[in-house]
Amino acid sequence: MKVLLLWLLCLPALAQETQVLRGVVLDADTHQPVPNAQVGIAGNKLGTSTNQEGRFALRVPAAYAGTELEVALLSYRRYARPLPPLPGPELRIELTISPASLGTVSVSSSVTGIIREAVARIPRNYPTRPTRLTGFFRESDDNVTSHEYDYLGEGILLVQKAGYQHAGDEGQVKILEERRVELRDTAQGLGLPRIEWFAGPLVPQRFDFVHQRVEFIRASQFKNYQYRLTPQTTFQGRPVYVIAFGPRPGTDRANFAGELYIDEQSYAFVGAAWHRTPSGIRRERVLSFGATERAYRADYQRYAGRWYLKSIW
Repeated sequence: MKVLLLWLLCLPALAQETQVLRGVVLDADTHQPVPNAQVGIAGNKLGTSTNQEGRFALRVPAAYAGTELEVALLSYRRYARPLPPLPGPELRIELTISPASLGTVSVSSSVTGIIREAVARIPRNYPTRPTRLTGFFRESDDNVTSHEYDYLGEGILLVQKAGYQHAGDEGQVKILEERRVELRDTAQGLGLPRIEWFAGPLVPQRFDFVHQRVEFIRASQFKNYQYRLTPQTTFQGRPVYVIAFGPRPGTDRANFAGELYIDEQSYAFVGAAWHRTPSGIRRERVLSFGATERAYRADYQRYAGRWYLKSIW
């Protein structure tokens, strides 16, 4: 079975009365621009990041006037000040190096340390308020004998997702439109079981590995896995850590194997590709059919300083 989701973000519109906060973030010692710094207000309910010149622009609704402005980046001390009156001149913000933070960057001294840091930062990197996503869904079933498709299902989904600060909080999924086409030759009486939606519409909840805190990012399960850092790459133009994981030799308790992609600057999970191990397939209780392979991929996209589910294969 192959599942594809392509998400379009549908976020609440900002209030009509807004002011634009503009600023530039510099290194206090070198006075050079600091790119990719996270800029947020009101506990990061609204946020953005600096560009390559260290500059940012953030629309601030009147309701957020007087809240705290925060600027943060790994290896720098956190900057926090009351939001200045708006409109106003461009802010000049200088960040100072934090030796303690720099030490944590050696978070990479332990690959699992990178994962622990990424999990700890989930409330900072992902929405903590409910969000709505509208997406296109397609599901098909490939007959393992004939290699022909038995059916095709498509739909438009409205997905309500709970905040990411609590693992596994259930949201809601509504099917706005759907169609299912049976492609098998019923005239030959193949006797295949009735086709119904299976994981389909629930995919954005079940396979959002960050929201679910799937076992391969759960510290309590690290003992069942081995992790290794592979050559770094980029994702959506941003440098990322690539961490390969699989069962630890001598144990069959690990249900998955694959790769994690973690943003170097923010330590956000930006994607993952994983599959069930043979023992993981045997233990999967929700399957109502025989399976020899169960593989998935989830990607996230950045919007206003936070990462949102974008697609699942």
